[in-house]
Amino acid sequence: RCLFRCPRHVKPTRFPMKFCLAALALGASALRTQVPACSGTDEVSASSNDPWTCDKFGGDSEECVKHFQKHETGHFQCVLRAAGVGTFNCLTGHRCVASALDALGQGHCEEGQIYESAAWELAPSSGGTKGFKTAEYKGWVKDAWAKCLLKNPQTKFISVWTNAGYRCYTAASCKPNGIKGITSFTTSVDLNSIGKGHCEGGQIYKSRAWELGPKRKGKKGFTTRTYKRWVKAAWRKCQEKDPNTKFISVWTNAGYRCYTAASCTPNGFDRITSFTTA
Repeated sequence: RCLFRCPRHVKPTRFPMKFCLAALALGASALRTQVPACSGTDEVSASSNDPWTCDKFGGDSEECVKHFQKHETGHFQCVLRAAGVGTFNCLTGHRCVASALDALGQGHCEEGQIYESAAWELAPSSGGTKGFKTAEYKGWVKDAWAKCLLKNPQTKFISVWTNAGYRCYTAASCKPNGIKGITSFTTSVDLNSIGKGHCEGGQIYKSRAWELGPKRKGKKGFTTRTYKRWVKAAWRKCQEKDPNTKFISVWTNAGYRCYTAASCTPNGFDRITSFTTA
């Protein structure tokens, strides 16, 4: 049992020493700063007799770092810790924020590549190619993200082929080149609506209408999936223009604006909503 004063999210009477030691080493520093994003996209389910299950991966570094687990109201990262010369344990570590992956578009990124796999690295060729909507392909995307983070924690984008190949990128931006059989991804950003209308101070960019989508598809309402994609695309484009972007305003005609001001009070105009990060 835990014999030390653990971080507040640890209940000493319930959790084993292996978790307490990891939490002492990592939890305190994480709690003093902004909670980091979880690495990997696979969530481990806790069992009734063992609420901390990262240790099921033992010393398998690739499996360990691509998992995190949910317990009660929080997520916790699986982390590797040395257990001797050349051996490691996989432990439940610091609290983290779970994030999903968003598709950027068809094709692969063209800048900042740090790794290029051969075909079938994510699965055997005997299984054949898989379409973007299949469970197998979605699993490859998760595995590719985890593998890329293991190669370089600064990975920002991945491209995944339908033949189980993938590439990793650390560039600040990615514009997929449109080649078939490939989709590129990045981490999803949670954006909160702050009201109807656009911001009025600190503007650094003003697009024309239809920059985020073709005019032939028409205007889209705020609750549509297309408009929500425009919002995420606008955020990425504004971050590329200036990483200090704090607010965006997105029109129902696929136009948008970027702002670096410290605050934004939307002016209430129709057909526009403003957003900031959660």
